[in-house]
Amino acid sequence: MRAEEKCLSLSVIEEKLRLLDEACNDFNVSWVREILLDSETGYIPDQEQPVDLLWCELQKKENNVVSITPSAH
Repeated sequence: MRAEEKCLSLSVIEEKLRLLDEACNDFNVSWVREILLDSETGYIPDQEQPVDLLWCELQKKENNVVSITPSAH
């Protein structure tokens, strides 16, 4: 996969987050936005994994802990 295919533009990330906000208005996902927008390359800096919310599972735990787990693609 070429680098430009793995990277997401900030506008794409913002759109995914907007849809995520609308779908999950029962908890705050602002910390997710901070993590994703921390890197202009579209990568989570520490993990260097492509940020694509379509490939991620957003899980709301019973204790209200929210985690994003990249799906295997």
